[in-house]
Amino acid sequence: MTDLKTLEKKVNELEERLKKLEETVLAGGDKDEKNYMDALYEKAKELVTKNNKATEYFLQRKLLIDYQRATKLLNKLEANGVIGPEAGVEPRKILVG
Repeated sequence: MTDLKTLEKKVNELEERLKKLEETVLAGGDKDEKNYMDALYEKAKELVTKNNKATEYFLQRKLLIDYQRATKLLNKLEANGVIGPEAGVEPRKILVG
């Protein structure tokens, strides 16, 4: 009986520690992701202007990122006037050089 109570107490303690750890990670996760994306943006801007290429595939290869991040970066570059909009199969125009 004592062993069961001791075990329950340890499980409860571990659950509390896990909950606090998850809260800490989730609270800092957004800020870390923003810093990471800001650093990627600067590198993407440099690559795009230097190589005169602005495609998801190009950014994926050069920055070793997934398609969604590459798309977000291209959208941000477009919103900031670095590259032109998508034009079907035509390559995007680089507006800043």
